Amino acid sequence: MNCYESMSEEDYKRVFQKMEKLLLGIRSQSLLMNGNLEMLMKSIFGVACEKLGYGPFVMDKKFSSASQSKKGALIDLVGFDLVCRKAIPFEFKCTFAEDASSSKKAAKDAVKKATAYRKYAFPRVCPRIVHFLNTSDPSSCGPWPSIVRSKFPRSANQMSLDRLKRVYQGEKSACNKEKKLYFMHKFRNLKFCVLVTDFERK
Repeated sequence: MNCYESMSEEDYKRVFQKMEKLLLGIRSQSLLMNGNLEMLMKSIFGVACEKLGYGPFVMDKKFSSASQSKKGALIDLVGFDLVCRKAIPFEFKCTFAEDASSSKKAAKDAVKKATAYRKYAFPRVCPRIVHFLNTSDPSSCGPWPSIVRSKFPRSANQMSLDRLKRVYQGEKSACNKEKKLYFMHKFRNLKFCVLVTDFERK
């Protein structure tokens, strides 16, 4: 069985490739051009991991360490490594590249939440942050009437994976003493790309 804890860049690549196949199977013209896709993307991430031999996962559950039993942290997704008996927390974000300010704000929030995961729930495990960038432009080419397209963000200053990486590099977290690894992936047939921020112990 594969382990969440030891996921490499190639492992993430295989997961995202499996995600792409699953998402393409939905066959919807408009679904992936909508906002608020975080729940969908993390659900498909978990399913892709399971199909590739990783352990079970649970989403949106509150966990707490023995020393922080009253506080705890609500965690986006926790993958369970049944062989090595470890639980690995993941924080997810999904934002439009067209909305650079919201993407930057989401990245800062992700680091804040990941720090809470480490502080209140899993003190011996570094969390992973998976941030999807939706590179579609529904404001100009969405399959809706113009009155709907006008509600989507549009900016000349788009967020790129490189810019997003720099935002994460600039944020302080409870994992600052660990080596940070950044994995980037662009979906081949979907207008999405993704940045994984993975914290490894030195």
